[in-house]
Amino acid sequence: MTSSEFKPSWMRWPPNSCEVCTGWEKQDDWIGVCRRPESIHCGERTDARQRCFEYKRKADV
Repeated sequence: MTSSEFKPSWMRWPPNSCEVCTGWEKQDDWIGVCRRPESIHCGERTDARQRCFEYKRKADV
């Protein structure tokens, strides 16, 4: 299994990760930029597989 196939438990439905966050801009398979001012990672490149407690789930998820 490659690292791009690995999904941590918090990404299983319903996910709690950058991938479903209103403030995350995807740039690559798992990489993007956090735009949530509440997050300590705001403005940083992040991996969607990381767990973030400041995320806000997108409405369509």
